[in-house]
Amino acid sequence: MISSEIRKDKVAIVSTLGYRACLAYKRSEWERAHLLDRQLSSWSSAFHRVDSDLFWFISYVKRMVGEFLVSEIPDFHAFAMFKACQAFQGLQLDESDEQPEEQPVHHLTPESAARNIEISEQWRSETHYTPQLVGGYVIVYAGQVAGWIAQLRDPQHWEPGAIAVDPDGNQYQSFGGDEYYGARSWGCVWNIKNRIGAAA
Repeated sequence: MISSEIRKDKVAIVSTLGYRACLAYKRSEWERAHLLDRQLSSWSSAFHRVDSDLFWFISYVKRMVGEFLVSEIPDFHAFAMFKACQAFQGLQLDESDEQPEEQPVHHLTPESAARNIEISEQWRSETHYTPQLVGGYVIVYAGQVAGWIAQLRDPQHWEPGAIAVDPDGNQYQSFGGDEYYGARSWGCVWNIKNRIGAAA
């Protein structure tokens, strides 16, 4: 498993590669731009099953390079500011300060929880992502493993309805949001300790 310090270093390197690729594309330095783009792709492949957070960050950087390439903004810093401001488009101040209605958490049936545990344990066995070595959470979506994460965070990386299964069998579902922007939060839908206590 990659430590937080190493991950931080890798993030800095990937960010620099992405920035240099953007500059090369805008300067019509095609050979250099393609070389940098290939480096990003190879990093993405390297971390696909090793570090989910790094894999998704690299995918995000590659997408930003593509969007900058097709944009009409010649300066990368102006483009970065545009992307930052884009997140606030369409927002309006609401004096009532109403909070969005939270989606109710629906707990799993024992059968579906057992199936998710079976799927995640089989995947861990096949990939050697055993609880003793790496821990983390196996992401199950539509009856298949969709990935692995070290910590339960960044729900926006997953569609609503994804299930994160920890090494003990506790399960958390991604809620809110939509398929395009991803979920908004994680909610516990199966707690092994409570179920064991209830059965005793």
